[in-house]
Amino acid sequence: MSLAATPLDRAIRAHLTAPEDDARNRAIYATFAAAELFLLLDAEPAGDAVKPQLFPLEQGQFAVAFDTEERLAAFAGQAAYVGLSGRAMAQMLKGQGISLALNLGTEAEHILPPDAFDWLVARAVAPSETPIQPTAFQAPEPDDADLIRILETSLAAAASLAERLVLLRATFADAPPRPALAVGNAAPGAEPALARLITEALAIAGRDPAEIDLAFLTDGPHLDRAIAVGLTVDLPELPAARPPSPPGSDPTRPPKLR
Repeated sequence: MSLAATPLDRAIRAHLTAPEDDARNRAIYATFAAAELFLLLDAEPAGDAVKPQLFPLEQGQFAVAFDTEERLAAFAGQAAYVGLSGRAMAQMLKGQGISLALNLGTEAEHILPPDAFDWLVARAVAPSETPIQPTAFQAPEPDDADLIRILETSLAAAASLAERLVLLRATFADAPPRPALAVGNAAPGAEPALARLITEALAIAGRDPAEIDLAFLTDGPHLDRAIAVGLTVDLPELPAARPPSPPGSDPTRPPKLR
């Protein structure tokens, strides 16, 4: 088992310390959706089709996934598996009546029920684009602290594609100030992926993504002003590139169950 706590570990442990806290519960789903996970299979993949290894449970069957390959190996040795994003896994398992056990054998093991995947897929909304730069920034509302925590855990579980995220209120043209997220120094070409991750995390957090503007900023006066007044999350550095684990490497085309 990996010694270092993963983003999913931290989200689950935070939930266990305050199980009635809705924001911490939602943070598990946001972290799961963005994470790279390793699903234990009954056999090697056949083309685009995968067959998860299923175990009996009183309420039905459950599949097993881990957020590191080391954890999967400690549980199942050299068993067949496939790497998927949590988002792709949710698309694959929705409507199947299968639960998912996460990180079995660790201190932060957790079971997602079958209806969790339908709920997650329903929140995978496409971001909208408005090519307008903000003209002014203000501090965010006090009750937005839970929102920034969910966004922080969600984006920490994915490969970081930007340096920081800033929650604030922004003025666009002559419109009144609106909640906004400023993304600082996104990697070249990463804007669509970041917009999708953030839009999904907002929906999971219970916020209407259409009510929160997204601005991509680079080093300069605009980003400096945003950082000065907003709630800032510094994102982890990009890890070394690794090849995708087909099938399921394309989140828009999850593998099929067989």
